[in-house]
Amino acid sequence: MITIRRIPASSDSLSSHNSIAYGVIAIPFTPNRLPTASTLILGLLSAISTSAAAASVLPRFPDAGPNGIVFVARDILWTMPPAGGLATRLAGGSGRIMLPRVSPDGRWVAYTLIHGATADVDLVPSKGGIPRRLTFTSTEGLSRGAPDNMVMGWTPDSAQVLFLSRRWSWNGWVERPFAVQVSGGEPRPLPLNRAGFLDSSPDGKRIVAARALRDFVPWKRYVGGEAQGLEVVELRNGATRRLPGCADGDTAPMWLGNRIYVLSDRDHLHRSNIWSIDFSTGSAREVTHFTDGDVSFPARGAGGITFEQGGRLWRMSPESGPPVPVPVVLPDDGSEPGPHIVDGSHFIRTVQDGQYPSVEPHADFSLSPTGKMVAVSARGRIVTWPLGGANGSAQDLTGTVAADEDHPEFSPDGTFIAYTTDRDGEWQLAVRSASGGAEQRLTHFHNGYLYQPIWSPNGRFLAVPDANHHLWLVQRDNGTVSQVGNDLDQEIRDLAFSPDGRWLVFGSFDAQGLGSLHLVDVKRGRQVAPLTGLDDARMPNFAADGRLVFASRREGVELRSTSDGDLATAAPDGIYAARLGDQGAVRDVERLPALAAQIAELKVSGSEVMYSTLPPQTLEGGMPGERAQLHALGLQTGRDRILPIAAGPFVLSSDGQVLLSRVGRDWKRIGLGETIPVASTVQLPSVALKVDPRTEWQEMFEETWRLTRDQFADPTLNGVDWQAVHDRYAALLPKLGSRDDLNALLTGMLGEVGASHFRVVGGDEGPPPAPVREAAGLGADLVADPLTGRYRFARIYRGDLRPDDRAPLGLETGVIEGDTLLAVDGKELHTSDGLDEVLAKTTGPALELTVSRGSTGLRHDVAVLPTDDEGGLRQADWIATRRALTHKLSEGLVGYIYLTDMGEAGAEQFARQFQSALTKSGLVIDVRFNRGGYLSPMLIEDLMRHRYGDFVNREGGREGRPVQVVAGPKAVLVNGYSVSDAENFAQMFKQTKLGALVGTRTMGGVLGVAGAWHLLDGGMVAIPFSQLMDDRDHRMIEGRGVIPDIVVDDLGPRVDADQDPQLSTAISNILHKLARRAEEGLRRRSAASTRTR
Repeated sequence: MITIRRIPASSDSLSSHNSIAYGVIAIPFTPNRLPTASTLILGLLSAISTSAAAASVLPRFPDAGPNGIVFVARDILWTMPPAGGLATRLAGGSGRIMLPRVSPDGRWVAYTLIHGATADVDLVPSKGGIPRRLTFTSTEGLSRGAPDNMVMGWTPDSAQVLFLSRRWSWNGWVERPFAVQVSGGEPRPLPLNRAGFLDSSPDGKRIVAARALRDFVPWKRYVGGEAQGLEVVELRNGATRRLPGCADGDTAPMWLGNRIYVLSDRDHLHRSNIWSIDFSTGSAREVTHFTDGDVSFPARGAGGITFEQGGRLWRMSPESGPPVPVPVVLPDDGSEPGPHIVDGSHFIRTVQDGQYPSVEPHADFSLSPTGKMVAVSARGRIVTWPLGGANGSAQDLTGTVAADEDHPEFSPDGTFIAYTTDRDGEWQLAVRSASGGAEQRLTHFHNGYLYQPIWSPNGRFLAVPDANHHLWLVQRDNGTVSQVGNDLDQEIRDLAFSPDGRWLVFGSFDAQGLGSLHLVDVKRGRQVAPLTGLDDARMPNFAADGRLVFASRREGVELRSTSDGDLATAAPDGIYAARLGDQGAVRDVERLPALAAQIAELKVSGSEVMYSTLPPQTLEGGMPGERAQLHALGLQTGRDRILPIAAGPFVLSSDGQVLLSRVGRDWKRIGLGETIPVASTVQLPSVALKVDPRTEWQEMFEETWRLTRDQFADPTLNGVDWQAVHDRYAALLPKLGSRDDLNALLTGMLGEVGASHFRVVGGDEGPPPAPVREAAGLGADLVADPLTGRYRFARIYRGDLRPDDRAPLGLETGVIEGDTLLAVDGKELHTSDGLDEVLAKTTGPALELTVSRGSTGLRHDVAVLPTDDEGGLRQADWIATRRALTHKLSEGLVGYIYLTDMGEAGAEQFARQFQSALTKSGLVIDVRFNRGGYLSPMLIEDLMRHRYGDFVNREGGREGRPVQVVAGPKAVLVNGYSVSDAENFAQMFKQTKLGALVGTRTMGGVLGVAGAWHLLDGGMVAIPFSQLMDDRDHRMIEGRGVIPDIVVDDLGPRVDADQDPQLSTAISNILHKLARRAEEGLRRRSAASTRTR
């Protein structure tokens, strides 16, 4: 007997008819008339089959229109009836689709199409048709998971698409709102200098916008400086005000009637749910009450709200009832990802992963003892390739699909290969015959990531380090495991067995980065005392005669700065050899005649020491004109020769005859036994590997979860129940329809930790799409002139003297602001034409512009070489404008320095700008929109310099001690986009009382991260491994940010109009301190004068 429960639809039903609900399927019925038995049976059968199909769908970015619901699945745009059911493909097949939005009249669907390295706004009729591109300029790649040109919604009249774009931004984290006509043409900016998700008011006169874009960042429960609440903007004049009743972390506003619905995590569980805010009173209430996961990407449309949650699509009429799940069924049209073949040679791992930047890259491949075969990890399998004309073909030794196998190492006799595998759910050490066969698993660890193992010369032992700073000794015959080493500060990556197999030596580093070597008695399975007297020793190896060979920075060279006289120690490496006594004591240390240089890698092969050197290092890498080199040093002859190959990660055959290196994309082989070694390029032939995307996605999900468990800076994972997180997200794996879905799932899972610097990028997304030509940038803002119907040059960005900031419209072109653009490459141009579209359709590297002075001047042609990136030009203009404003407001008394980051660019900017600031009485350092790095301690040291006196000559000339000191008052500008090391800089500036901190609270993301972990298909996850603590071991800055001494907002159109309230406040603060100093000096001189009378 089947019991049917009738669920009458309420007056605000989201569908146009009433229904009876069975699970996830709806069977239509008419009030007062129940369906017939045959209808019920057919409906129930349909419900069963539909439920099975719906279970494998992950509907993302849903929105509803008058005629149905649109969503994205399998990177394809679909549409289905308002009550759900079978979906129809609307667009897709090339690239990725995000954020579809249905026009209010239901005619159109606008969406963002990511096509290769570009992302633009596309438009398609809601009933199907040929998509049409609306924007033609895009910055490359994703910025914190967000693409350029993100569709946000529509104007109420369905005439314009609202979107966020980086087209006028020089900072990839900042997007501005624009509107573009459905008919095309040039987008127009909305009066807000930055925004996150936004929506239009019902009358189209206002927008409500999140003040920052964080919706793709893996960081939940965020309360730092980028949590800035919601802003209401009057479109006619740009006036802004904070939305009453909003919380700082609110996002995704949706304007329905007099209420604004937002995505908020303000409840006690900090789950993102939909809240309703009364626009008039600011009163707020929670509308949805999910506790098992966050609501994601809600959208307003057709009088209700559509959203995704828990892997399902939901729809609600907010004022009349709770949300209901909408059934989704995709047709079997071949878009479902399935098993296929890839070329494994495209997925070879070359360098081992790791967290610590001070650990030099280690090769992730192995040569057989005679150098005739190489073993690699390719797409998570161990694969061997013959080299140098050897017979045979590539062989997939392990053939696994559901595991990640890595770090292969041939045994000394070449009969076995050791490697790491996570086949059983944790990383283990395993051994397999080099010709194939069954796997022998040697370890049974419960956690930890394993690095490259090494064999003892007799093949009886293996040593393997892990990412938790341990070193393990494993017996080959019975799998007995002993911990023989531990390094509190860094990973153990350098290790070697002595030729007789008695000793195992490994290197470690202390908190100051100084290296030391340690000796392990292999037979006893324990460590003896550290090797003493070796002075910052690293990269230990053993020669065939038993001598210990290592690199050491015993000798330093003092370098003197030509600008400020500071000293820096350049410590080149030397190569040393030492003999060990019977008990492991060091004796007879000698320096080998190797070149003194920075050594990146050192290995001993037969009678030679192979080592790679780096050129003198600058912050931007090697010294220009210098290059890395690979050397061979004879242990007996002392002859040092440079090998004919660029330095890169390399391995040696155990017979000492062959060296193999990966240089860029090329494999290079050298026969070391040849009289004159010659480097030959080795082509690894294709190898067909069968992959099953769903199996791989499961593996990469598990690997990311384990990496986070084992590598995150806080072992408690900020108090999160990590197993419960795993189970909740793992339940969604069967629903994934694309590699991008997996990245979204990983992003959500990592976000549960609630911490900075997590990142998920890349992955195998299939063959690259055909390239899309981008618009040629003119380095100018052009506006439509309604009187002439032409485009006018409103602002021209001239750049500066650096080659990277070359301006297409330099002064030599004669084009000035106010000129009119009449034609491009001879084709007349009017405002009815989209300028970006016209520029994108040009074919040559150079353009011919026809311009006139004003609107009536003579026509003349100008040759222009466009740019593909205007960011540098716009930043240079932004900096120059603020430097000029500083000079004007301070009457030349105050200097201005802007720093893009705390890395290479910031170092160059500081050096260049600091010189001009030395003559000033005060200084503003601007680290707004600064992306961080590592320079903060060095910069603070420069700013803390205090002049203790001057050498004065008889003519009155003065030379300060020390030189290059800005002795006057200082201020630092910060905002919510001051990130990572920029926040460390701000905190140190504040703690050392160097001056006032002005602006808004910084982002609050200072966890340490250096590298990224590669997943088996080439995707990467970054996991923060250290945290900033004060002297009481309390966490600093993370999650909160640095609070300024003087809080000044920086949002609104006035900042774009060459005004800067934060900068103005900082200058006023400095001028006030200068005036106070002058008064104090006058009082002191007056008092001294009184005493001498």
